[in-house]
Amino acid sequence: MNKIMKCSIYPKTTRFGKNEKKIVLTEKIDGSNLTFFKFENELYVAQRNYIFKFKDFKENKDLFKDFIYKGLSLFLEEKGADLEEKLYDGSAICGEWLVKHQISYGERFNTRFLLFAKARVIKTNDGFLLQNIVYNLDLIHWAVGETLPDYLGIVPLVCELDHYPSLEELDKIYLEYSEKQDSKVEGFV
Repeated sequence: MNKIMKCSIYPKTTRFGKNEKKIVLTEKIDGSNLTFFKFENELYVAQRNYIFKFKDFKENKDLFKDFIYKGLSLFLEEKGADLEEKLYDGSAICGEWLVKHQISYGERFNTRFLLFAKARVIKTNDGFLLQNIVYNLDLIHWAVGETLPDYLGIVPLVCELDHYPSLEELDKIYLEYSEKQDSKVEGFV
């Protein structure tokens, strides 16, 4: 296998329908999509368009310097081995890697990786595929154990609704939520 696979693993986010019993709104983070997964006891890193093994990164960091997300090299050097140990085999954690795009979050978050989903990963003829993607913020930690390590965060919960919101209601929720934040809010997911 090539050391770097040019492909994506994270699918388009599923949108909810009007028949949902509970609507969970989370803050849309202005970052870069990132997934860590463990397959056959090896940690993989899946950026938007590339997948590579943590082991290959450790052996030849220079090979990755032109495309790896800013700050991710240091994160992998410091936390990669621990994450490889803690992440359950066949599991994936998906989230946003905080890099400065349009929004600067300053000191708002104490980690650079904010999770929004967990999943199972399988190997296919074309690479890897995520299955059973779960967006429940209360369950995400189970991909790595009973508690999240301090270097992993979870996207902020905005609110939970028991009904499908109108556009006017969403606008009101956005205004109230964004007024409480110390950085711009891109939107909701």
